[in-house]
Amino acid sequence: MIDTVDRIEGGLAVLEDEHGGVTNVRAADLPEGTAEGDKLERTQMGWQLRPDLRAAALEKNRHLLERLWKKRP
Repeated sequence: MIDTVDRIEGGLAVLEDEHGGVTNVRAADLPEGTAEGDKLERTQMGWQLRPDLRAAALEKNRHLLERLWKKRP
């Protein structure tokens, strides 16, 4: 399952899963350098950053914004 880092505050990371569920995880248990918006996958070895999925989400959002701007009069 893939989770997105919603925010990190007070040593806790708030993760949102693909179905909208929210989980609090100790920030110290996440890979070093984890930031808001990062995509994470839980594996047998622990949490793994998925920069490929973050890049894909950013690209999708960029395209959506471009389409919205084109529709403006």
